[in-house]
Amino acid sequence: MLSSPRSPLHLLLACSLVGLLSMGVVLRWALAGHVAFDFNFAHLRAAHSHLAWYGVVFPLCWVSLARRGRVLVGPTLAGLYSLAVAASVWGFATQGYAPLSIVGSTVVLGVWWVAMAPLALRFFQRDLLASVFPSVLASSLAIPAVAVLARRGDPASVDWVHAFLTWLMLGVALPVSLLEMKAKPLYGPLWTALVIGAGLALGPMPTLMPRLALAGVGVYLVLSARNAALRGVYRGFLVLFGLGLMARAVGVLPDVPAVAIAGVHFAALGPVLFPLAWPEGGRKFEAVYAAALSVFVGSIAAPVWWPHPTWAWLAAASGSALAVAWMVVLVRGLSMDGFLSVRIPKEIL
Repeated sequence: MLSSPRSPLHLLLACSLVGLLSMGVVLRWALAGHVAFDFNFAHLRAAHSHLAWYGVVFPLCWVSLARRGRVLVGPTLAGLYSLAVAASVWGFATQGYAPLSIVGSTVVLGVWWVAMAPLALRFFQRDLLASVFPSVLASSLAIPAVAVLARRGDPASVDWVHAFLTWLMLGVALPVSLLEMKAKPLYGPLWTALVIGAGLALGPMPTLMPRLALAGVGVYLVLSARNAALRGVYRGFLVLFGLGLMARAVGVLPDVPAVAIAGVHFAALGPVLFPLAWPEGGRKFEAVYAAALSVFVGSIAAPVWWPHPTWAWLAAASGSALAVAWMVVLVRGLSMDGFLSVRIPKEIL
């Protein structure tokens, strides 16, 4: 196992994390209204969300899987992917949904297909990765629906965006992080059905059966947290995330943007990014990180029940603290043998 700053994935992860955190801080303080920024808010928000998936989540998943002997992205493909990510994010930041961002995103999607196709053979196995390729496929099929409905100004396009994000989160990113923590898998078709149903429940089809699937995912996560091998903070993340999905399935949590945004941020910064990237040497700071994350997502969702301008400021402040924490992790990772405590296999250099 070797690590090199010349690795395309190494550079992509480092640059993407810096860009992602910087944009997130700017957006949060803009929403707080304390600082005036001269930019198109919608464009920067689109760039922020796409960079999270394109430049951070998927590359971290590839690195994690490569450490287990499954190299899905070689150096040539990683280089092409990095260029596509840079082009699409720049396009989103400057022009929104325009030719540059669309072309870049198309290449990104193509790489996802090529990289994840070998995992399709795991579908009928008792394997956490059984849902990866079907989830990428389902997300791909959601893109035309989003494009057509958005062009018509139909609000249903937002439902398909929610389904798209849910399938990527629950079907791709979360299974890799669960694999990292040695969670017990379900039978592939069952797990995939739960994931697809959860996306429909949070998106265009919030009916009984999809809601049951969403609740099923939540139950599985809570039960997985009983694994004695899991670290305490990660166990807590799984329990909270699972309970949140169950609460959303039965209607305890309302279907409003603030709750959805809070949930996405908690899932990404907690159950997904934390086990994939938090360094072993940072265990003594885990409780502080968990507290800051709780304040951050709580401040995003709190105005649904108790509107007050202080929440926006608190979300910006706690979000900035989280950004600083991950910047420190990045600097430590770059100064040591590996990125974010993850050694990049020589096969992907």
